[in-house]
Amino acid sequence: MVETYCLIGLTQPQHKMRLLFLFSLALLNLITDQKEISHESSNAFAFRLISTPNNIDLQSESGCNWLSLHFSIRQNGNQIFVNETGMLGSNPNIKTTQLETSAFLLGISAKTDTLIITGYKGTMWREYKAACPNGFCAFDVDENAISPSN
Repeated sequence: MVETYCLIGLTQPQHKMRLLFLFSLALLNLITDQKEISHESSNAFAFRLISTPNNIDLQSESGCNWLSLHFSIRQNGNQIFVNETGMLGSNPNIKTTQLETSAFLLGISAKTDTLIITGYKGTMWREYKAACPNGFCAFDVDENAISPSN
């Protein structure tokens, strides 16, 4: 005599196979959903950086809560920290306090006709150094790259 399950005439081995199949489908769906979520939570940003002697202008193109930032910068290598909410200041402790909560975190500094942009979080690049003759230069900055701007 063969036992049946679920009132549809399945034997015990058939019932186990059906449950295993349904469980596998549910697990596959869960894994696929997690991959899609990780792509949606990217830290995409883009802005134009324009350097003039002793000044930096940033003009947001996307991914920032600010439209433009303007600040003075000394030619002594001190960093000014910037994230998606704006300019955070030059205190070195900002780097550690803002690292977890910022979508992206950058440091901008200058040394004798050289501009240095450091990506601490949310960038595919780590540091970019560029010659800025007489303090003048412009760059397009995003999470993937920095390129000279016209």
